Amino acid sequence: MPHAVATAYPPSTALDEIRSLSRPFAALFGFLFFTMAVVAIGLILATIFYSGPSFRFSTDQIPADQKELSIVAPQNLTEHVLETSVAISDLPLKTRLVGMVSIGILQWGSLTMIFFYFRRLFRLYERGVVFAESNVVQIRWLGFWLIAWGFAPAVGHQLCQISGVHDEGWFRLSSVVAIVVGGLLYVIGRVVNLGREIEQDRASFV
Repeated sequence: MPHAVATAYPPSTALDEIRSLSRPFAALFGFLFFTMAVVAIGLILATIFYSGPSFRFSTDQIPADQKELSIVAPQNLTEHVLETSVAISDLPLKTRLVGMVSIGILQWGSLTMIFFYFRRLFRLYERGVVFAESNVVQIRWLGFWLIAWGFAPAVGHQLCQISGVHDEGWFRLSSVVAIVVGGLLYVIGRVVNLGREIEQDRASFV
């Protein structure tokens, strides 16, 4: 007498629904990934090489001994902006490099990777790959980069402290949320992988 066997994938109608729902998310995270990557790279290069007055930094986040480093600005910059900001090119090279690592690489870099792995996960769903090992890999990497993004401000703050660069306001509630969600995603990845292995074991007995 034949026995019913649980399949590793949902029925075709449910799978089609997953694919259609995942398509816009894959496009969205693809757009966010490429946009964030271009902006981050552009700002990092501007921090190092740009010497004009238009790329500026709020003086609220600059120590008092560096606030006098403002320069004469073109007429398209308002007086208020000039009084409350300083050109990035006028900051010491060490300050710019530490800021580039702390913000540009640690924070923006990890956020870019979060978008990257969300894009890869939803592209798998879009192709109908739901319970494969590749899904588990993307979920685990998502958890890792969320945790990295959560810790990035604290790590950047310590880097600033060691380098003697002013930094404040490094603790953020969003960092705590990112670390917790990242840990949950890592656990979910292990659960999904366990379910996949159980389904494979069942299928092997047919």
